[in-house]
Amino acid sequence: MKKNLICAVIVFLIFVIFTGCPKQQKHELRDKTAFLIIARVIEYLPEDNLLVIDRGSNDYFDKVDKKIKVLKNHNAKQDSVNIDWYDVVAIGSIFEVFSSTSTVKLETRISEPAVNDIITTEIKIDPPIAETPLFSLWLNGINFTDLHRKGKFISTEMIFSRNHSEEYKKMLKDMREDLIETALEYEDMVKTNFVKGGKFDGLSYEEAIFITSDSDIDDFLNFVKYYPGKYLSRTWKFNELYMSWIISETPDAKEDILRDKALPHIKLAREHLAKSELNESESALKEALKIYPNSPEAKELMENIRELNDLLILKQENPENLNIVFRLGELYYAFGDIDKSITEFRILEKKNYKKGVVLFRIGKNYFQKQDYDRAIESFKQAKTADPDLDYLDKWIRISASYKDIESDIKYKSESYFAIAKIFFDDEVFDSASYYYRLGLELEPTNLEALAMIRKIKNITDGYQYLEWAKTEFTQNLDYENGIEYLVQALELFSEGQYKKGEVNALSQAGDIFQNTGNMYLAFEFYTRLLKKFPDEKEGHIGISSTFTLLLDFQGAADAAETGLKLFPEDATLNNYMGFNLRKMGRFEEAIPYLVKARDLDRNFFAPVESLLICYVNLERYEEAQEVIGYISENFKNNANFKIYRFYLEKILELKDKTGRTREEEIYLFIAYYHLSAYSKTIAIAEKIDLVKETKDYQFFKYEVLGKAHYFTGEYNKAIEYFQKAQTLRLSGEVKNFELYSKAILSKNDRNSALLHFIDSELAKGEYFNAYVFAASLSESEEKISLLKRILPGLEAQRFYKQGERFRSLNRT
Repeated sequence: MKKNLICAVIVFLIFVIFTGCPKQQKHELRDKTAFLIIARVIEYLPEDNLLVIDRGSNDYFDKVDKKIKVLKNHNAKQDSVNIDWYDVVAIGSIFEVFSSTSTVKLETRISEPAVNDIITTEIKIDPPIAETPLFSLWLNGINFTDLHRKGKFISTEMIFSRNHSEEYKKMLKDMREDLIETALEYEDMVKTNFVKGGKFDGLSYEEAIFITSDSDIDDFLNFVKYYPGKYLSRTWKFNELYMSWIISETPDAKEDILRDKALPHIKLAREHLAKSELNESESALKEALKIYPNSPEAKELMENIRELNDLLILKQENPENLNIVFRLGELYYAFGDIDKSITEFRILEKKNYKKGVVLFRIGKNYFQKQDYDRAIESFKQAKTADPDLDYLDKWIRISASYKDIESDIKYKSESYFAIAKIFFDDEVFDSASYYYRLGLELEPTNLEALAMIRKIKNITDGYQYLEWAKTEFTQNLDYENGIEYLVQALELFSEGQYKKGEVNALSQAGDIFQNTGNMYLAFEFYTRLLKKFPDEKEGHIGISSTFTLLLDFQGAADAAETGLKLFPEDATLNNYMGFNLRKMGRFEEAIPYLVKARDLDRNFFAPVESLLICYVNLERYEEAQEVIGYISENFKNNANFKIYRFYLEKILELKDKTGRTREEEIYLFIAYYHLSAYSKTIAIAEKIDLVKETKDYQFFKYEVLGKAHYFTGEYNKAIEYFQKAQTLRLSGEVKNFELYSKAILSKNDRNSALLHFIDSELAKGEYFNAYVFAASLSESEEKISLLKRILPGLEAQRFYKQGERFRSLNRT
């Protein structure tokens, strides 16, 4: 048995995939598609500007004058997988051809080539008839060698056709046979190690290997087909990925398979819609929904057809209703019935209805018809009618670029680059990359375009890693992997000099750790965001919210005030300022900020809620009633509305009543508590004698008094009441409040605070949150002991999460 089989088993035992992958965006296939072929640099002769490449028996490099590109191999090792397929080092042509090597004459050197760099060339092939997505599959010695087969696979960016699928199946079946041989040879090892998670959870690795079926291989190939980024962006060898996938859970591709099967019917439906054949379109969509009942595209089109039919009836009944005409124009445009769309919008143009927007819609219709002159004319008219439509310049430029492409080959590459730049500025990176590549086919040495391709690759990979980080933190509960992906995302955004990506990554990291309860880590990421980008609003909001959640209301108000100097009209910052002033009992100061936040965003409930609380605490009950009226008009479905209205009415009924009964006293302190008037809650509740009360009521009173003191920052007093409550009844929630009170009192001693937070999270059964807190502890024996204590619970929580995902997949 070969050594690499031993390595394979070790990898088989180690790598377990828990993450999903975003689906790849697809382009409509053109008449011809690029097909990349690979060889390797084995010698570089800088003085002669020559490369020698090891082409083996690859006949794609046996023709003199064939154009090639050199790609950077960052690890410079023969078996390296760390190759950036967008990092072009040099461009040249085949100069001489020998039996197993070829010589390349370099024409353009962007940087210095090196041994083990990669050579690619392009051939042209007909696109597949089936509407399947392009996918990239490295099947060669650069990434891996099949365990069973001696020869190397040498192809990339293949079309997933039936022939290729059969080839891959054979390769994987061979690989499975090797695994079975390995299992027989190393029986003790594979019998005594067990799979954790996934479809074979709890089985020994021996059992997992032997029950891997042909249907598992089919499932894996579907996974490869629909989720190429899973292995292209990670440095795993294909055989390792396969073995990992077989023994673990990865996203089920069945939704994608059903979508592809339904696609011809949806395409037929769109063809009918473009000709206003609504009945035929509905029939085609019904067929699509039989195949793929969850198809969002088919459902949306069915809904739009129903809407169109309803609007046509309404138009007959209300011919002067121009809103109906506008919506009809939009629907016809969406259906591809361009002439009818133009007709509807022309009616509106004559009536001067939203003239700028209407002319823009007319221009878009002409753009779809590829009548670029009339499109440009309409966009210019729209700009004259409404100069505030700032997107019109972009449409004028893109229309002019398409016109140049159609009219003059001389300017074709420039036009492609111009279109790519527009898409890049709009952050439509997939389309930007596509048009840069079209331009590079005509002008392959354009350094700016090559640099932009690399930048786009960094950005899209950065977002991929960011998605993986979120998945690790929120679904797989894997802190180490999450941090690793987060760091990789930040490095890629930084390398690509993409500020928005860095801001998103740092802000989302802060949000993630806020959600896990670890304000220390959240604070670190928000601080890092502000340090690098001091003018970014997200950083100020993050810092203020973190201080708020740490109950450091002064710190939160200070952070909000700093942010308001830069963004005085931001509703969130005004709300944080008002909220934290309220929490400090500075109700009069809070009100102007809360009023401003409410007025800036009429859909924002939080400042309205805080206003109500301020007015109750200030005994300004008429204004409190006005707020209740405002809530009833704007937020009547809010869960708290009826509660607030009921308790305000109870306060108004009882507050001035003399000779209140014991029950009325209890009602009143509960009412004040629910409206966050904690000082009044405490004043009334502490006067009520508990001697004759039941244990349940005594527990309730101590719990409320503890929380009232907690929310007013009197943590020692809060702990006293929480402990009294727990002598009467054990309560996880009360224990949690007690631990948090202790943690807050220990906030100047970070480790002590973390230990209290860990105990609190464990009391709630939140093992992942506890693990994240524990990971933040200083290195010590206590930390190691805690992690050992937490890990079994974390594994159980992960298992439950995986079970949820399986159940979700089985429901679809």
